[in-house]
Amino acid sequence: MRVWMMLSTLGVVTLVGWSANAQKHEDPRRAEAERFYQEGMRLHDKEMHAEALQSYEAAYKIYPSPNVLLNLAVEEKLLGKNLKAIRHFREALRNPLVAPGAADLAKKHIAELEPSFARLDLKGPSGLVVSLGNDEKLKLPLPEPLDVEPGTIAANGTLDGQRYDGGAQAVAGKTVLIEMKAPFLTTSPPPTDSEHSDPMLRYWVSGSIAALGVVGLGLGIGYTVGANNAAKDVSNAKTASGVSSCLGANPAADCSSRQSKEDARTRNSNIAVGSYVAGGVLVAAGVASYFLWPYLTGGPGRESNPSASSQSSASAVPVMPWVSKDGAGLAFGKEF
Repeated sequence: MRVWMMLSTLGVVTLVGWSANAQKHEDPRRAEAERFYQEGMRLHDKEMHAEALQSYEAAYKIYPSPNVLLNLAVEEKLLGKNLKAIRHFREALRNPLVAPGAADLAKKHIAELEPSFARLDLKGPSGLVVSLGNDEKLKLPLPEPLDVEPGTIAANGTLDGQRYDGGAQAVAGKTVLIEMKAPFLTTSPPPTDSEHSDPMLRYWVSGSIAALGVVGLGLGIGYTVGANNAAKDVSNAKTASGVSSCLGANPAADCSSRQSKEDARTRNSNIAVGSYVAGGVLVAAGVASYFLWPYLTGGPGRESNPSASSQSSASAVPVMPWVSKDGAGLAFGKEF
């Protein structure tokens, strides 16, 4: 296939032409695309670059030839759309079908444009779709570092329900690396079958423990109110009888009732303190069990060494909340 070139009337750019003896019957799309392509060349010679760009875009959409993409990039450069232009020049260069002369043209334009841009090298799990915060989405792995505007870059994406984040400061003329990482995720074996089969178990156990703690705190408040009421009753009884002591030769007549109320105050006060302590411990245990779940159950995150995964069931630490009339807490078990 013979490729010809045409110098623009501006003497600034070189447009790569379609084959003069193309066998159009080989691909019916080619004839339709060439019509838009030739229209783009005519518009370019009339310095109607926005219209020429539309024609080249239509041609490339029908028949994605790297030589059409080069002319499209030239028009973008003339219109000041330099970021799109340099990306399209590089994309055309990666295509093995680009004409040798066209490749030299692309390299020339890239050399002129790249000092104004940074290059972004994104690393992360294969298949991760990364958003750069400007409606641009990139699927990893990238074929090569991507040209970007200088400045702060915030990247994020989700793969298999796991969020990944990354960021960096891009500097013109330099390549910046962003490694997409999952928050709170370290190198570990895949989730176990038990976690897949019952993903709500972690929330149920942690929530139940924390709920018991809230009940304990509520009981503490209730018994505190009861102790305060009993203290007021004792004080009122002392005031009413005029005798403050039940000891001595003339004890108060209501000593038995006052002693009962004093005992109630002491008992309620002690129970309130115990309830506060137990409730606080259980709430803290519920929160801790949520974040330490992989370590308590021997699940993902406990071992970073894959060879240790077979020991996960043996290294699991069973956790069981308990409540009785004497108190509440957590029971941990471990075999040695």
